Amino acid sequence: MRVFLAFSILLFVASCNNKKIEPGEQVEWNLLVAEQIEVSLNPTGLTFLSAEVSFETSEECSVEIYVDGAEPVQYSLDEYASSHTVPIVGLYPGVNNQVTIRLRTKEDATSERDILIKTEDTPEYLPEITIDELQESMMEPGMHLQGLHLGYGAYFGSHPMIFDNSGKLRWHLDLSHKETILWPVQVFENGNFFFTDGAGVVEFNWLGHQVNYWETLGYRGHHDLIELPNENFLISVQKYGATIDVGGSEIETTDDHIIEVDRVTGAVVHEYDMRAIQDVDRYDLSNNAVDWFHMNAVWYDEVDDAILVSGRNQSVVKIDRESGDLIWIMAPHKGWGMAGRDGTGFETSDYLLTAVDASGNALDTSFQNGNAVNSDFDWPWGQHAPMRLPNGNIAMFDNGYNRAFGNAAPYSRGVEYKVNDGNKTIQQVWEWGSDRGTDFYSIIISDIDYLPETQNRLITSGFVNGGTGFIGKVVEVPEGSDLPVFEATLEFTNTFGTGEFGWGQIDILYRSERLEIKPTM
Repeated sequence: MRVFLAFSILLFVASCNNKKIEPGEQVEWNLLVAEQIEVSLNPTGLTFLSAEVSFETSEECSVEIYVDGAEPVQYSLDEYASSHTVPIVGLYPGVNNQVTIRLRTKEDATSERDILIKTEDTPEYLPEITIDELQESMMEPGMHLQGLHLGYGAYFGSHPMIFDNSGKLRWHLDLSHKETILWPVQVFENGNFFFTDGAGVVEFNWLGHQVNYWETLGYRGHHDLIELPNENFLISVQKYGATIDVGGSEIETTDDHIIEVDRVTGAVVHEYDMRAIQDVDRYDLSNNAVDWFHMNAVWYDEVDDAILVSGRNQSVVKIDRESGDLIWIMAPHKGWGMAGRDGTGFETSDYLLTAVDASGNALDTSFQNGNAVNSDFDWPWGQHAPMRLPNGNIAMFDNGYNRAFGNAAPYSRGVEYKVNDGNKTIQQVWEWGSDRGTDFYSIIISDIDYLPETQNRLITSGFVNGGTGFIGKVVEVPEGSDLPVFEATLEFTNTFGTGEFGWGQIDILYRSERLEIKPTM
């Protein structure tokens, strides 16, 4: 049950007098602000730690907001205007938040005023957050954006949220009314949040207002959505009606296509079909003809104009963005045959990467086939979130699902590989998490990110058996280090589900990002 909270605080100020405002002067508030400020807490009913402030100014001003606290939030809205509707985000739960509004005219005259905004306590259904490790001087600046999804029985309800370095919740968007999972969690170039909800692409601002919607007729979006440099959307999708031939029977498949959607027109301008470039009846990892590939991530490689694609049940592949042609396959060599929806395409094994050691020598057959693993090399198993790093290497979250075809101990890790496209070789150059064993093991979901200011890695293990219940882990590790500079544990409540492993019965942490709170108008 959602409680809708909205109220207005009217702060009356004295009428403006006739005093001329000088450039660069700090002036009384009532010389710039006419009559009153109106504050609406949680204006959409979806963001209980947010508010909207409205007021008029006698001159065009820019606005800066400062939320006071142990970890303050400060941001500017630099567009000059005389009519202002300003988002207030980053409030603390359950307290009277002191918020400073600062105005600046085009001639650099300034004024400011403090207001108090009282918020509700954190809902009990959200996870309890514990900070296990904190070395702020070595961390990427910003707060922690979480792609949280709560199990509601028949569906997942999405609850993206942000917490600070002390584990305090500072922003939350309740999307459970959609009664479907909206994923992933990310902020695009314009500063708003974008998700796929299955039927299309939806854009929200920080206050929970739905800004735009692009319908994807004929396709069901899932798992991943990215913004290309041309501002179009690249979406992992199921194409309705797509089938494969299994022993002469037509079987409708899921999660094996990608589409590029024009941001302006909403038209599909590219379609990429994994059936055409993969072996659809390779069941060495998962015996599931309907979900034979299970695409869970796409990434655009701007350097090569290529797309990295993660298929949890098969491989990581690299394809040419323009043609859709296959460049390589990253996977254990066992079981690969002919491509094509009916197995009449090219030989896929010709595109497999060869695992090599630090000297460039090929490892023995047991490693190539995935039957042997060690600390120097292991393939990714049931992986998520592959990405190209600035150094050219490929990083991803290796879940460890069915590792060594079920013959190795379970563990998850962040891992980085050096791939040579020309001679099709792969060398493991870094990994973190294998020595944590089951304490960091997530059979599903999860994430890795590159943090640009520090070059650290942000690793999210989104569904870990914590012994007494399921938890999420968020860890920041410097490049080349084994020691985290940040670690947080999110203890799920499973308030609306049974807590037993199953669709819609559990709470999960799909992905995490690091960001500064900078809301849009």
